[in-house]
Amino acid sequence: MNSNYQPTILSERKIGQVGKFLITGCSNTAVDFSIISILLFIAPAPSSLVYMAYKIIAFSAASTNSYFLNKYYVFKSLSSGKKVISEKVNFIFSCLVSLGVNVLVSTVVFAWLVSTYPDISLLVAGNLGALLGTAVCLWWNYVAYKYLVFKIEENPTASTA
Repeated sequence: MNSNYQPTILSERKIGQVGKFLITGCSNTAVDFSIISILLFIAPAPSSLVYMAYKIIAFSAASTNSYFLNKYYVFKSLSSGKKVISEKVNFIFSCLVSLGVNVLVSTVVFAWLVSTYPDISLLVAGNLGALLGTAVCLWWNYVAYKYLVFKIEENPTASTA
C-alpha cells in the first residue's frame, strides 16, 4: 500500500472545505434573514408577490456575500483573466437556479402558512419560508460552487499503482 494514500472523500482538506462552506452558509443565511426580517418589519408583506420581491432582494444580497466568501475563503480561487469571467458567469448561473428554487419554496411555504394559520406573524411565516428555501438549496450550492464555479484542479501526488 502506498504510504502517501489519502482517502478522497473524507480527506482533511475536504472536511475543512465543507466546514468553511457551512460557516459561509451561516453568514449568507444571516444576511438573507436580516434583510428579509427588516423588510417584513418595516413593511409587512400583504401578499405572496410582495414577499417574493423581498426574498429576491434578500437573496441577492446574500449571494453577493456568498461569492466573495466562497471565492477567497472556502475554495481559495486565485483565478485571473478569462477564468474570472467564466467563474462569474458560472456563479451567476448557479445563483439563478438557486434563486428560482429558493424563492419558489420560500414563497409557497409563506403562502401556505399565512393561509393555514391566519394569526401567524408575517415575520415568522416569512422566516420559516426563507429557512426551508435555504435548506433545499444548500447542497445544490456546494456542488455547483465546487465543481462548476470555483473548479480547482486536483493535483494527485502519488499514483495508486
